Amino acid sequence: MSATSPQRIPPTVSTGTDRRKSTRFASGQAASCRPTGGTDVTPVRIKDVSKQGVGLLSARRFEMGSVLLVELGDAAPHPATALARVVRLARESDGTWNIGCMFFRELTKEDFGAFQTKGKSSSPGDRRANVRLPVNRMASCRRHTPGAISRWPVEVKDESSEGLGLLCHVEVEQDAKLRVDLPAEGEGAPRKIIVQVVRRVQEADGRWLLGCTICPK
Repeated sequence: MSATSPQRIPPTVSTGTDRRKSTRFASGQAASCRPTGGTDVTPVRIKDVSKQGVGLLSARRFEMGSVLLVELGDAAPHPATALARVVRLARESDGTWNIGCMFFRELTKEDFGAFQTKGKSSSPGDRRANVRLPVNRMASCRRHTPGAISRWPVEVKDESSEGLGLLCHVEVEQDAKLRVDLPAEGEGAPRKIIVQVVRRVQEADGRWLLGCTICPK
């Protein structure tokens, strides 16, 4: 098998928590998804895929039964989207969500090939291993220290399962921990994420662009 061939995952016995009976293939590439009827896009990573379903890794929880529009990122061989329903949900040890979804219709041969394409490795200078996708929505933020109550608005520029990119007017020191309160989006609930600043750059307009990693809970 060549280095670029998709890794075949042996089929497992179906249980009440795994409804996909067809063979799954590991992927690892970047994608995005949003609830149907919503506009908030969440970056995800394709964990594995079969012609009937897909496994997603996400920093955001989606409720059971939610209908998602899944769209592949720029690294895919061709644009591909699919409608899928959340049928399985599990929290990983790193805090991300493993989301099992069933497609509403079986993928075409071309789209299936695009979904199972191997993801690209991140650049050596990027401490967030997962590919970041743009978000561009407002949230609130405060220091994650005892007694800290002062909040300020931030713009979430991008998100991966391991980090956030934040843009704000407040200068925050390197390695500071922040609590980011994300408002509800689509069918989801509000989220609270604790992050640590690992990179900061001052923009021409005086605002600070903060690269943050998500702290384990």
